[in-house]
Amino acid sequence: MQQTTTTGGDRPVSIIGAGIAGAWQALLFARAGHAVTLHERSDADLMLSTSHWAGGMLAPYCESEISEPVISRLGLASLALWRRELPETPFNGSLVIAHARDRADYDRFARRTSGYERLDAAQLATLEPSLEGRFREGLFYPTEGHVEPRRVLPKLHQRIIEAGGRVLFN
Repeated sequence: MQQTTTTGGDRPVSIIGAGIAGAWQALLFARAGHAVTLHERSDADLMLSTSHWAGGMLAPYCESEISEPVISRLGLASLALWRRELPETPFNGSLVIAHARDRADYDRFARRTSGYERLDAAQLATLEPSLEGRFREGLFYPTEGHVEPRRVLPKLHQRIIEAGGRVLFN
């Protein structure tokens, strides 16, 4: 998400949906000086929001295997944005493993992606003890991450309020 310079800071903005996408947009508009109201049909627990139920994978290197380059570029920018805005959000990386019968797919995936470290069986078991003895190697993408929307959305909503916006539930 990029901030752009606007000349209409006096124009009110209404955004429907207080999930991840709506909250980020509301925050950017509020910081640009707009009077922003973020509307959510459910309560603060967001039980009716897709973001309540969805995971927030930020895996631009893994996605590069089948995506256009722009997807990876936007994903890397998103990772930087999350780290800048909510540095306390944990990013523990992505791990790719495959059974022996899927070795050709695993090798193709490794050729088509970057940003990983190859882990042998011992390193893999150290990173994920429940996998000990089950796989001979893995690809670890240490800079990728997973955002838990239920944990970060209250923080984003608070930042919107601090920037002068409003968040309305129900």
